[in-house]
Amino acid sequence: MKRIYQNLEAKKFRIISSVVLILCDLMIFFYLYKKFADKSMFDRILSLSFKINPQLNASDFTPALSSQLYELMTNFLLSALCVAFIYHLFVYFMWIKEKKFAAHYIALYVWIAAPATFLSGILGLKDNFQQSLIFLFWSALFFFVALGLGQFPIRHKKISAK
Repeated sequence: MKRIYQNLEAKKFRIISSVVLILCDLMIFFYLYKKFADKSMFDRILSLSFKINPQLNASDFTPALSSQLYELMTNFLLSALCVAFIYHLFVYFMWIKEKKFAAHYIALYVWIAAPATFLSGILGLKDNFQQSLIFLFWSALFFFVALGLGQFPIRHKKISAK
């Protein structure tokens, strides 16, 4: 792995890593949308809400109201994922421009995402082998970026007084 990093310049590593992170973001956001915008999951959650909260009356929720709530939820989910993606694009751009805050954000992000996707991959092997392999692949990409951060730290720029 060190050999890979030795063949890269810092700026090239940040560009490659930004592209990798953008692809990971797109795949993960697509996975989250697909998982949580599922109508059957929404119906199960709504049904569970009626059981948990006896003040709610299932007969008050017409199919039209349920459909509107589902649309509201999916629109909010899509909006939240878009805002997160746009923010990540901004952070990756700032990281390429060697901004320290962006490097700290990315370090936090990849050091949480790498083990989280690894554990999701390992724990899901029995239930969904193909999906688990995808999670393990994402984990490897996140670890690549995480380990590279140590190889290419952003140095403080000295400001000289004239």
